[in-house]
Amino acid sequence: MKKITAVIAAVLLSASLTRANLIDLTPGGFDLTQPFPIAVQQFFARYGEGMQNLAAASVVNGQVQWSPFTPFGDDHFDLALNPGGTSANVGWDLTGTGFHELFVFVESLALIGNLYAVPGMEQFTGDGFAEINGTIPLLAVTFTGSNRTPDTGSTLALMGIATVAVFFLHRRVRA
Repeated sequence: MKKITAVIAAVLLSASLTRANLIDLTPGGFDLTQPFPIAVQQFFARYGEGMQNLAAASVVNGQVQWSPFTPFGDDHFDLALNPGGTSANVGWDLTGTGFHELFVFVESLALIGNLYAVPGMEQFTGDGFAEINGTIPLLAVTFTGSNRTPDTGSTLALMGIATVAVFFLHRRVRA
């Protein structure tokens, strides 16, 4: 019984300490003039479900310019271009705003884009690396999110723990 409890505790602890970067949904980018990949179609479909642009930045002559038409800018988001402007380190801190980050959308002058998803554990505060394919300079970066409360998997984890606990308690009572 102690071994099983220790294993469950180790698994839960390791899962809570894992910190993933952005998840590239369209590796190598996609052509904005062609039919969109399924992941991008699903991304745009979510706009009708409460998702919106939280911050956006354009790259003009190698300089980042934040859009005044979004709720947030460099007060909650960070965009640091790498030399050559073909990639960027991005970050966000939405603590206390009521919003959480879901996606990072990157575009270029060559009409090639790339879409990244934000892992559940980093939706409020996080960072990552964004590019199109490593050779095309970035033109714009849009951060999208929602003010709906996400379920980060804690409900499922608690349900699993409760199920295991009831199983072992039931076995113990019968013995």
